Amino acid sequence: MPMRTLNYTQRKPIYMQDVQITVLEDGQGLYFEAFLNLKKYSLPSTARVFVEAYYRTRYMRFDFGTVEKPQAQTDCRLSLFDATDRMQFRVKVVSALDRKGLLLAVADQIRPHRPSENTDETHSLLDVQPDANLGQEIWKIVFEENRVRLNINAALGNLRDVVREPGFSALVYPQILRTVLWRIMIDEDYLDTENREDWRAQWLIFARSFPVGIDFPAEGSDPYERHEWIDEAVSAFSRRGKYLDLYKKFREES
Repeated sequence: MPMRTLNYTQRKPIYMQDVQITVLEDGQGLYFEAFLNLKKYSLPSTARVFVEAYYRTRYMRFDFGTVEKPQAQTDCRLSLFDATDRMQFRVKVVSALDRKGLLLAVADQIRPHRPSENTDETHSLLDVQPDANLGQEIWKIVFEENRVRLNINAALGNLRDVVREPGFSALVYPQILRTVLWRIMIDEDYLDTENREDWRAQWLIFARSFPVGIDFPAEGSDPYERHEWIDEAVSAFSRRGKYLDLYKKFREES
């Protein structure tokens, strides 16, 4: 069978914040879920969407329907890969009409996420410390000059165990993100993501890495636009972490 080729002429880049791919594992092995936000790219609604997984010489391609409704049409089992593989993904949008095979848009070298990574990434932005003065409070956010600190009640024991508990992660981390973004974008009127040495820019870059679905507020934007973006960012963060599922499972096993 002759190999089908793709014409890459005038293709559009799909930005990383509009692609969310999560790799999961169950008793049958690895599989993935993908959330694609393609509405803002002015692509034909009938164009075909494909998601490809690859690592070294291994490669799998999955049909994700059309731009109008980009959803998996087949089983998303990653049968050629295992948990040790550092696989990447690409998304391709291909013409289905006059010039079949014309590549209209692409995103490549997409690093997938795992539910546990939300905790790891958030930890890198937080200084977690024990606090013996919290009384009956479990945790508290403290804003320092160049850092955000998460204080955990010292009576709970090993901090590392506490912050990695599914119940804690599901209930606390979305609220931490909301609180920090509110402080940065509303209270301090800060929107700059260029100065990566600034803790505020680091948090904004982190939040913008999610497929929020609406544009990041511009300088001079009104508070309502910023409130809306914060809500969408926290929602996307929670989707990526599957926090409702995580909490339900935690309750079932408790």
